[in-house]
Amino acid sequence: MQVGRAVFAGVAGALAMTVAALVFGELGIAVSLESLLGTFLGFEPGSGAGWLAGLVAHLIVGAWFAVIYVHGFEDLTGRAGWSVGAAFSMIHIILAGFLVTFLPMVLPHATVQPGMFMAHEGLAGVCVFMLLHIVYGAVVGSVYAFLLTPLYSSRNALV
Repeated sequence: MQVGRAVFAGVAGALAMTVAALVFGELGIAVSLESLLGTFLGFEPGSGAGWLAGLVAHLIVGAWFAVIYVHGFEDLTGRAGWSVGAAFSMIHIILAGFLVTFLPMVLPHATVQPGMFMAHEGLAGVCVFMLLHIVYGAVVGSVYAFLLTPLYSSRNALV
């Protein structure tokens, strides 16, 4: 496995999630994983410093999850690409959806109660939460495949 490339793909995926979340926020569906993480790190809700700290945490977690994705690409499918990454994101969605439910119990100083799959934002919030993770998986799969493939080739097999 190319760990550095996996980390790069994970950071790219996390940044894509952030950009997509900002777009959805402008459309009135505020699902900010960065603000949530910043609050869990002890920052005031809505603070710029909290958002920035949450972004750093999000990029680190994104890099870490990409290493797990890449293990799956190489050990389970032997392929990487947007569709494989999006498929892998289904497991990630379930894990993250349940994790945000229990974070307030682990971090008692957190003031935000996101609910399972970010349900505090209603059905639209749940859908955006899921879509953001699909975007992450698709970007991780695409970027990792691109980084392993010569520029002149369109193959994305890992062999």
